[in-house]
Amino acid sequence: MLVTVFYRMAVKAAKARRKLKMRDPAMVVNRVDDVSKVIFPSLYVLFNVIYWLSFLYWIPDEVDQIAGVADIKA
Repeated sequence: MLVTVFYRMAVKAAKARRKLKMRDPAMVVNRVDDVSKVIFPSLYVLFNVIYWLSFLYWIPDEVDQIAGVADIKA
């Protein structure tokens, strides 16, 4: 029984190795490129939205407090 388990594991490993070897490297590179074309611009837009929201809505309150503008409004 022990030999059979190891034999099955070896057969599965060989099949997996063959499957990986059959992949065309150009297809893998194209897949990475396609995913990158979506991920990086999306992250850039998300970063800019967060940056500008913080700049326009959260940071001016702190600047006004430092400059004493809050006293004038009151």
